[in-house]
Order: sequence, then C-alpha cells, then structure tokens
Amino acid sequence: MRASALTLSLTFATSTFLTACGGGETESAPAESATPDGPIVAPAGAKADGAGDDGVPTLTFDAAYGESLSGPVVAGRPLRVRFALERIPDCRGTQGGYPQWGVTGFFMAGDAEPVAFEVSRVEDGDRVPEDALLDVPRTDNLAFWF
Repeated sequence: MRASALTLSLTFATSTFLTACGGGETESAPAESATPDGPIVAPAGAKADGAGDDGVPTLTFDAAYGESLSGPVVAGRPLRVRFALERIPDCRGTQGGYPQWGVTGFFMAGDAEPVAFEVSRVEDGDRVPEDALLDVPRTDNLAFWF
C-alpha cells in the first residue's frame, strides 16, 4: 500500500516566557509576522517521498520569520523541523560560561495533547540549533509553537 500525502493546515505561533528573564509578564503575544496567512504546502514538483536525500521533508522556520516546507507531509512518516534560533533573540543568559537558555518546540495534532521537542542544544559552550525529527500522526491539522 502506497502512502499518500496529506494536505495539512499548519498553524504557527511563537511564545516567549519572560519570567526567567526577570520580566513580570508570563507570556508575550505571538508576532503577527510569525503566523502565515494560510496552509504551507510542498513546492510544486517535490518528490512524493520527501525532498531530502534521506526522504524526509523539512519544515523550516527561518531567521526572517518565514516558513517553508521542502516536501509533502505524510501521516505515519517522519517530518524534520528546523528552527532558526534568531527568531527568539531575547532571554539568553549564561552561567559559568554556559548558556542557560534553550528553545523547545511543541506540536499538537488536532485536539490531542501537545508534544514537546527540542530545537537547540549546547555544543562547545554555545547554544546551537538542532533539527527535530517528528512522527506525523494521522490528522488534518498540525499546530506548532516555540
């Protein structure tokens, strides 16, 4: 049986929790430019099994607050999420020369409970981006926030 690509309505928001930075707010409003006007779809001519050499499509959140999808998203198959750390430039403290901050992503399929995933890690004393590999559940709606 061949897997068919799903048309997913992807909703995006960026939330920053400021209490750890000493601010009195608990959550900031998402930036309007971080939410696309409609679904993100794979580019015309994208391979059915994904766009990368490993066959896994990549959902990219770039530093200019753009979002792109390199190939079709298919239920039951993986999806790579790539997040530019520059999208959240504030609240970057260090202690003992090591970053004490990180970026966690969350995704929710339909009405299911949100699932957390990491999009950063510490390498050689610096915080660097790290792609997340997610299993795409059977749904027609995925929401992401960071």
